[in-house]
Amino acid sequence: MHLGFQIQVVPAVPVDVDFDVLARRLREAGEVRSNQFTLVFFDGRHEITLFQDGRAMIKNVVDENHAKSLYAEYIGL
Repeated sequence: MHLGFQIQVVPAVPVDVDFDVLARRLREAGEVRSNQFTLVFFDGRHEITLFQDGRAMIKNVVDENHAKSLYAEYIGL
């Protein structure tokens, strides 16, 4: 079932994300899987695919503000 839109969030400044550190923190809030290129997090409703430079594709959001809010809450970069 499609719950909403998929929106890309791009940080103001590219970063080098430490997937291992982030994955340990996110596992408390949902499912996490990662490889050397992406980290995918699912909280039961929203899926965030995070890239090494901090960009993220966030699925099942209602608008850009919703996507940015989830990014800030879970990723916090």
